[in-house]
Amino acid sequence: MGAWFRDPYASYESASGQGPAREAVYTMRAIATNNGPGGAGLGGVRRGHWKLAALVLAVLALAFLALAFLALAPAARAADWRPVGVSCVNLAGTDGCATGTAFGGAWNIVVSPDGRHAYTASYDANAIQLLDRDGATGALTPRAGAAACIAEVGTVACQDGRALTHPDGIAISPDGKFVYVASWGSGTVGAVAVFGRNEDTGVLSQLAGAAGCISEDGSAGGVAGVCVDGRGLGPSTPRDVTISADGANLYVGADPIAAFDRNATTGALTQKAGAAGCVSAPVVSGCAAGRALGAGRQAALSPDGLNLYVPAVDGVTVFDRDASGAITQKAGAAGCITLAALAGCATEPRLGASVEAVLASPDGRQVYVSSAAGMFTFARAGDGALALKSCVTAAPVAGCTTALNVFDLSYSAVSPDGQDLVATRDFGSSSGMVFFSRDPTAGNLTRRPGQDGCISADGSAFEGAATVPGACRSYPVVSTDGHVSFVGDSYFYAGFYASSAVAAFRRDFYPPATSPPPATSPPPATSPPPRSNEFSFGKLKRNKRKGTAKLTVKVPGPGALALAKTKKVKGKDKRADAAGQVKLAIKPKRKAIKTLKAKGKAKVKATVTYTPDGGTPNTRRKRLKLVKR
Repeated sequence: MGAWFRDPYASYESASGQGPAREAVYTMRAIATNNGPGGAGLGGVRRGHWKLAALVLAVLALAFLALAFLALAPAARAADWRPVGVSCVNLAGTDGCATGTAFGGAWNIVVSPDGRHAYTASYDANAIQLLDRDGATGALTPRAGAAACIAEVGTVACQDGRALTHPDGIAISPDGKFVYVASWGSGTVGAVAVFGRNEDTGVLSQLAGAAGCISEDGSAGGVAGVCVDGRGLGPSTPRDVTISADGANLYVGADPIAAFDRNATTGALTQKAGAAGCVSAPVVSGCAAGRALGAGRQAALSPDGLNLYVPAVDGVTVFDRDASGAITQKAGAAGCITLAALAGCATEPRLGASVEAVLASPDGRQVYVSSAAGMFTFARAGDGALALKSCVTAAPVAGCTTALNVFDLSYSAVSPDGQDLVATRDFGSSSGMVFFSRDPTAGNLTRRPGQDGCISADGSAFEGAATVPGACRSYPVVSTDGHVSFVGDSYFYAGFYASSAVAAFRRDFYPPATSPPPATSPPPATSPPPRSNEFSFGKLKRNKRKGTAKLTVKVPGPGALALAKTKKVKGKDKRADAAGQVKLAIKPKRKAIKTLKAKGKAKVKATVTYTPDGGTPNTRRKRLKLVKR
């Protein structure tokens, strides 16, 4: 097979590609010839041991046959599905979409951890918006009134905010209590705005005083002293916001990259002191020196929190993250991989120009890099270093597979089940999204076949300079430049700058025994419902005599419900046999009982996990008040 490389996650490889089966043959041959110490074939086996040798040979023979069968068996592949538009919101209210307030240039969208609300950053309108999300259908509805949005300059429709000139990156803290927005700013000032989030209503409120924002010089909107003075937040550089899984740190930018400690109680940010507060190339504002930093849009923290990966100048930069949250670029070639030769970096000429986004796989074993050339899969070593493993490109590239419409790729996201990767596309004629199947073991990507492999406004795709009509699924508001994110395995959301829109999509799975229709066929008239793990809470009925309550939970289908045991609430499991309502008994424990006796009321939190039959678990929390009289 010529050149080969060793996958650090495989159990065994050989240059012949025969792997474990070949190893079994070698083992059998050694026993048969008795080439071990003091041996001379089976004839040299001492009497009384020949039965044992025969048994070993039989077992190894069976193992060999099993391995050979597995080698011939087809590789596991993700279930077939098609992208189906669920709802959309845009500036004009056209194409069947709801009308969004201050939606000019809407492009980045995130959904709260509880799945109830979504927030959109609109670059042209200098605003962020609140949308309500239907947990059962995944649909988005724009909120009405002044609570619908916060803008740099408040209008009749929006609340007044600070440090929101040309917002880009937007992120929500893991506990769902705070929202952070990175803005390009104007002139010499970029910024990060900080908002508290009402978990029940979803409404945002900017932190009071200077704690509500951090900018390069402490100004916002031309007014000095309204923000905390920061470093490494120059114009057009705060493009992305990345929060660590533990909620302790926040990282902003591309070049420079600013690093902050986060107060989990107040949400306030404090930039790390000295050179630990930012990394830049060339060095500015007392930052640490970096290499190959660029203007990419989506950075990624590894699931174990040990590495930060950032889009670079036509490449990717690699940082180690220590226990305090400080980041340090890896030394030498391990610290950066670039398309062209750059001092101190590794070179990968297949990578392609304009690297926009970096994404870590849910298991932390791969890192995916989006560029103008296509999608690149890097294996992630134990120390966080990267090595190119495979690639999918539009044009022929040595060592890569080719696929239709796979170029000018930007933001990306992996489904929680690890089966699929969705990437949005960039620039004029290159609009839409591309869908890849992901091998959950090796992490390699394959563009989904036919129309199910892409979606665009008119259903067309591009092959070089030629338009290929009907090659993709169609959805009118799909355009360019948009963040994409999953909510559970059933739904994903994307923003589109060129059409000032955000849209909700569903993974519509085909029946297991049915193949997807060919690219030229119309979509099927009906399709099975998704394996949804979304659920919602209904009414709470209190028993004031006993200090207990019954919480109504609405589920989309049969599955298991579990009420977690906490310091204040007793845990309980219950079965849902069909779609509908299930009542969970909320019974106080010792701490809540004492509060009920003393005050007649107690605040508790119900943590409920719903696992649909054949699906993945989903956990939501609801704050409740128990009353006893």
